[in-house]
Amino acid sequence: ALLRAGADATATDSAGSSVWHEASGAEPTSADARASSATLRALVEESHVDPDAARLRDASGRTPLHVAAGAGNADAVSWLCARAAMGGGG
Repeated sequence: ALLRAGADATATDSAGSSVWHEASGAEPTSADARASSATLRALVEESHVDPDAARLRDASGRTPLHVAAGAGNADAVSWLCARAAMGGGG
């Protein structure tokens, strides 16, 4: 809803973390894990954000793919890798 209202999907916090990083970092056993892939898709499809925004790096240099892999979130890793293979972010 926020994205459709014009929220900036590339905004970062003081640590350089974006909504892309937050969505990618859901623990695979959490209730949020299934929603994270849907959130990532919505960032591109619903907000019309440049898919390369998924390449944003936080203050530690981590991309959302790094965060997803570190959290063990296989769905987010798969989705981000697929986007990268299609020429989008990831």
